[in-house]
Amino acid sequence: MNTLFNNTLNRLNLLSIDDSININEVNIYVHRNHSFEIVASVINKFLDFSNYKANFIYSDYDDSFTFDNSYDNVSLHIIWIDVSRYKNIDLHSWLKDRIEYLKSVTTGEIIVYHTGDIDLSKISIENILIVNSNDIKNILSDATFDLKKQSFSGTRYSSKACLYIARELGLKYLPSLLSKTYLKCIILDLDNTLYEGVLGEDGYNNIKLFYNLQKRVKELKESGFFIAISSKNELSDVKEMFEKRKDFILKWDDISAYSIGWHSKSDGIKDIIKKLNIGFDSVLFIDDNIGEIEWVKMNISKIHCMQTISEDYSINILNYYPRLYKRIILEEDKIRTNDIKANNEREILHKEMSQDEYFIRLKMKLSYEINNHNDIDRISELLNKTNQFIFNYKRYSVDDIKKIMLDKNYAILSICLSDKLSDSGIISIVVASKSDDNTLIIEDLCISCRALGRHIEDIIILNAFSIIKKYLNTNEVLNILFKSGERNNPAKKWLEVFSNSDSICTNKNTQITINNIDYRNINTDSVMIEIKDINYEK
Repeated sequence: MNTLFNNTLNRLNLLSIDDSININEVNIYVHRNHSFEIVASVINKFLDFSNYKANFIYSDYDDSFTFDNSYDNVSLHIIWIDVSRYKNIDLHSWLKDRIEYLKSVTTGEIIVYHTGDIDLSKISIENILIVNSNDIKNILSDATFDLKKQSFSGTRYSSKACLYIARELGLKYLPSLLSKTYLKCIILDLDNTLYEGVLGEDGYNNIKLFYNLQKRVKELKESGFFIAISSKNELSDVKEMFEKRKDFILKWDDISAYSIGWHSKSDGIKDIIKKLNIGFDSVLFIDDNIGEIEWVKMNISKIHCMQTISEDYSINILNYYPRLYKRIILEEDKIRTNDIKANNEREILHKEMSQDEYFIRLKMKLSYEINNHNDIDRISELLNKTNQFIFNYKRYSVDDIKKIMLDKNYAILSICLSDKLSDSGIISIVVASKSDDNTLIIEDLCISCRALGRHIEDIIILNAFSIIKKYLNTNEVLNILFKSGERNNPAKKWLEVFSNSDSICTNKNTQITINNIDYRNINTDSVMIEIKDINYEK
């Protein structure tokens, strides 16, 4: 059992945890008006779980938060502020000004963590995370603050509260800011995991509902995570349970994929992952049986596994597990489950008819748009994922994308996909530039895993190249930047066919030059193409 997720945290137990060997060191600057050292003394035990180690740099104690002009090699800033120290000022306006100034002089991520005495939710600054200790107060109540020791500790927070804040920062918030990627799927066992009891022995009437756990799982589903089931039970019994237990918060329609039967759980989980078209490292598997956990870990590399011991422990896993926290819930997150479910029907149709008939039957539509500022968060999210179909892994922050959109020699093309079964939202991004000699350079291109397998990659990409070529007014030469990664073999294979190359270099960056593409050969008669408000007069 992992003590990081216990209901009650103990400093000695935390400090006794062995550190990882292979670790990513990051510099974190703490700007403060009260002491952070007690939190820092244990936070690396939590960060270690995500393979990070923080080297902390401290400001002086400063109620005015006067920042420097440069923060080289700082990955992340924490504004650590006790808001109770401010009287008779417009705290919202003043603090917003201070945060915006820090943002202007750093490329590092910024999180504001405050004591929660004042509601700061009205402060809205793009790409800045503002959180407070109210969740800790709900856990510890009167034990959150220790005013008697404040003069010695330098903070109103109690030593106990600092442990819980360290967990919140070290597991939940900081890894999400540092990695900028999320897990995609939570696979759950059923018996003594999603509820108390054994369905096959106790019957669906006699199992005990884990209400709060199912509520939390439902929240994660609605924020865009796939929810799947891996269980050794009879499928008919499971479906009957979901149908007749009206008190279940989680419904059968909330399940994106399942493996229910008496086969190996590792084989079943592989089938789930294949169906969802995601990577093993984007999956969290939760089971109460340590034997099942170890077997899955032994047979599926890089999958995340957690053994649970109680409802509360499972809730802590889902509240704090790294890369489950999303700062922003996008429209694409809300439609993801329905989109995946529609893939089953799409595959049946594709087997029954020709390619053109398949597209026409589905009423497939592609919408192209250049430099849409409203889509910046989704563009950044998609470019930062570990996609199977990505060219160059360049990774772009929100600020990077804004700058590119303002550069007349660059273009960011976003592509939406829909059909009669579902609206998939933005499924592809192309980042392109024009060289000094008017060559079109594809800096990066990615297609969401959800869109792969619909047999439309050629039309998506070639139309994108044609639109950007016209927009940037380039010549007939196309340069594509490609970097081979651990998972982007589908992109590599597509490029090999497109460039008539038997093999693209797999151990370093590659530039592929293609001359005189005949865009007239793009077959779009069976797919509706919409080009939104693109001004070609540049």
